[in-house]
Amino acid sequence: YADLHIDGINGARSYSFAEAPEQGSTDRPCFHVRRVPGGAFTTWLFEGDRVGFALTLRGPLGQFRLRQADGPIVCVAGGSGLAPIMCMLEKALLDQCVRPVTLLYGGREQRDLYCRHAIAELAASWPAPFDYIPVLSSEDAQSDWTGQRGLVADKLVSLPELGQSQIYLCGPPPMVDAAESIALRAGVPADAVFADRFFDRSKPGAVSSGAGTA
Repeated sequence: YADLHIDGINGARSYSFAEAPEQGSTDRPCFHVRRVPGGAFTTWLFEGDRVGFALTLRGPLGQFRLRQADGPIVCVAGGSGLAPIMCMLEKALLDQCVRPVTLLYGGREQRDLYCRHAIAELAASWPAPFDYIPVLSSEDAQSDWTGQRGLVADKLVSLPELGQSQIYLCGPPPMVDAAESIALRAGVPADAVFADRFFDRSKPGAVSSGAGTA
């Protein structure tokens, strides 16, 4: 991830890289930014044309990356937690990874699902099975949604070979905590679970370990 600073806004804001460097450009990094109500940085960013404004960027930082193994890769993301997952998987594809992938993505409603085209392209290029499973927690019962409903973390228990998989978790702390607990109870070794909890500065005392700050 990177720390972003702008004059006039107190403190750094941390955001995960959303593209592998080779996929985009090393001098034009890509981030997914979720607008946080009342957030000083995201309010500034979304309420005007900011092209040409100078930001100071410090990075790369953090330890969230794909570890070497032979078993399946299971990714669970919520909100802008999809950013580091996409970056990690794009890099793995460029490195000719041939491990099976399951990507579980949690949102409230259909409008929360994004990057669907990029995910479809990634899945089509992946040289092994790649399953993308979007899960909606608050979609209207009368809508045309035919996919999975409920809490995304709960869907882990239905995955085959979960105990032989590496688990990568990114997103809001409650989602990450729930998924981590479910994975460990299902027999996934603790050293095969990797988590990046996204905090935002609108929560008193919050400290970001990765990205998504306001």
